[in-house]
Amino acid sequence: MITEYKNHVRSQTRSAATVRARDHYIDKLAAALDVATATAPQIETWLHSHGWAPTSINSALASVRHFYRWAVRYGYLDTDPTLYMPRVREPRKMGRIASDQTIARAVMRVPVDTRAMILLGAECGLRRSEIAKVHRNDIEGEWLYIIGKGGHQRIAAMSPELLELLELLPARGFLFPAKDGPGHLSGDAVYRRIRRAVGVNTHSLRHRAGTAVFEGTGNNLRVAQEFLGHATSATTSKYVHTTRADLKRAAMAARLAA
Repeated sequence: MITEYKNHVRSQTRSAATVRARDHYIDKLAAALDVATATAPQIETWLHSHGWAPTSINSALASVRHFYRWAVRYGYLDTDPTLYMPRVREPRKMGRIASDQTIARAVMRVPVDTRAMILLGAECGLRRSEIAKVHRNDIEGEWLYIIGKGGHQRIAAMSPELLELLELLPARGFLFPAKDGPGHLSGDAVYRRIRRAVGVNTHSLRHRAGTAVFEGTGNNLRVAQEFLGHATSATTSKYVHTTRADLKRAAMAARLAA
């Protein structure tokens, strides 16, 4: 049953990270419990027995729930023990955001291809896997067509500076080709390149892009959502940061003297 499930995940999932997560958690569950007879209390106990952070517990629950939904849908099991299992409340955290100064310093001292990667993240809000897969055919004038999570397409307008950089990259095929064969660089390779250059992870560039769009469009959350390619505005709200300038304006507005 687990082998069939893994084959199903590989046939339906585009993201290698999602495939790895599904494999990892179902293997851990199967090592501890009989997945065919496990009850909801047993699975809940298992979820909380590793000392995982709330985000990791919810990630594990999402993968296990995905497995049981598949098992019921395809007739392997009659019931889904995770059906009414609640997610764990996650403490609110501020995501990291790359500063414009940090990005500016980095792009001045790195090769052209790394500079392009940084701007694709910081200006266009691309994820590392999306940066890795940019193809010359995805570019139409100033517009970049992006295939995001779940195969959903969105477009982003590129700045003149970014367009200039892209002209220096391969004229055909992937802009960031693999070093040891056909295809493109991996998302992990892009992550390492940007991490070394900027000192922050690729997602902090995406947070920077989302926040800049939100502020630059008059706090229009819907536009920011479309720009980042999120299914819901609730997800987008996690990417839109309240800056110190915002808090300063709030403090001045709250002054009694005002």
